[in-house]
Amino acid sequence: MTQPTHSDFHQRLASYDDEIINSTEQKSLDKMALSRRDVLKGSLNAAVIGFLGLSMGSRFAFAGENAIPPAPYIGFQPIQPRTDPLFDEVVVADGYQAKAFFSWGDPVETGATKWKADASNTWQEQLKQAGDNHDGMHFFAFPDNNNRGLMVINHEYINPTIHTDGLIYDGNGKRLPDDVKKEQAAHGVSVIEVKKDSHGEWQRVYPSLYNRRISTLTPMQASGPLAGHDLFKTVADPDGNEIIGTLNNCSNGFTPWGTYLACEENWHNYFFNHDKTDYQSRVSHHRYGISNDKNDNYYGWSTIDARFDATPDASLPHQGYVNEPNRFGWVVEIDPFDPQSKPIKRTAFGRFCRECVAPSLADNGQLAFYSGDDTRGEYVYKFVPSQRFDKTQMHNNKDILDEGTLYVGRFNDDGT
Repeated sequence: MTQPTHSDFHQRLASYDDEIINSTEQKSLDKMALSRRDVLKGSLNAAVIGFLGLSMGSRFAFAGENAIPPAPYIGFQPIQPRTDPLFDEVVVADGYQAKAFFSWGDPVETGATKWKADASNTWQEQLKQAGDNHDGMHFFAFPDNNNRGLMVINHEYINPTIHTDGLIYDGNGKRLPDDVKKEQAAHGVSVIEVKKDSHGEWQRVYPSLYNRRISTLTPMQASGPLAGHDLFKTVADPDGNEIIGTLNNCSNGFTPWGTYLACEENWHNYFFNHDKTDYQSRVSHHRYGISNDKNDNYYGWSTIDARFDATPDASLPHQGYVNEPNRFGWVVEIDPFDPQSKPIKRTAFGRFCRECVAPSLADNGQLAFYSGDDTRGEYVYKFVPSQRFDKTQMHNNKDILDEGTLYVGRFNDDGT
């Protein structure tokens, strides 16, 4: 049995995600001689607002019918940045406090097994527990009670500490099947009910009919222009309409009709194509950075789970799982108030290593969603649905996200 160290695992992932794989000559955001602070505070304000298609009265974040633009300053004393790589504490501004609220292994679904500190929980137990590495999240208040609601939280990736002995490979260079399933169960999203107690403190509600785990093993519906497309079809899904699971959910978004939007970020790290000739000719693999080097097969899922081996197999319908990577990199819409609902991958949003999908709602009901590609050397995007949101006809908003126009931002040297 062999295993990479915890630090090696994350260093390899981080270094690979920092590589530029964009071969086009279009100017990317990181080629601009401007810092993030310049963009937020300096001469690019007008250019950014122009690209976003906003007036100063537009609502980037909305919390209901009476939402107002956020105040420019929150009013707390800022904390100083820490650059020490070994610094691992939660630091908050004066007057604030932080406490653990929802941790990896906490029970989510009814009947969940208690988390074991030695990491010996099985993959079946992990399916009902909180996943690893929380990221994007959003709170959905119940319509009649702002002191009670649903918190939806992404679980972006896993640490080797999810297993008692770390990420193990056997003598043939393969992962252990149960270990891979546990990692797949620890990805995804949690929906948990929360409420304020009599002291004004937020508490989890467990058990709750709303509590739910969504993972890399959860069936999902493909929707929008690519549902049923030939490039979505695999040997396991010849119709190209049902996708199993979501991966590497980083930041997020939400809709005015009360659904959560999870974003699949560095999903390419989970797939592998052994055929070097096919890899170079298949744009949907090499342009997105799917691995073709056995030394970069970080998670190693493809060694034991055929779904993540994207090598074409001419003996199988649809060449096996060569199209499986095409089914990731999307925005996933989740209805937190319907625990029986099937998550939907909305393909009209476009596909890339999406960091977020921030919503904006104009007074006339026109929606726009803004996203960044987290891969270095890429772009920022705006998706504008064709249909406008109508708060008086909530049932008509169900499939707004299936049709619209996707824009990519181009920023010139002069800030235009």
